Amino acid sequence: LRSQIGELNAVEILLRIIQEYDTISKKLAANLLRLLCSDSRTREHVKLEDGVLILLSQLHSDNVSLLWHVVWCL
Repeated sequence: LRSQIGELNAVEILLRIIQEYDTISKKLAANLLRLLCSDSRTREHVKLEDGVLILLSQLHSDNVSLLWHVVWCL
């Protein structure tokens, strides 16, 4: 199921939320992305969508929970 969800444009949407939305939305999106990243195809999709750069850009956050999810995805 995770691989099927990862094949949709869910990764693109989650990365956009992580990049552009408020902290709570970013945290929820990063948590979902973390769960989806257990699938190797989803991890590849994250790389193709410049997800590494987007995730790295969030490392300045003061929200420890967001940071935990982001670092796990990386």
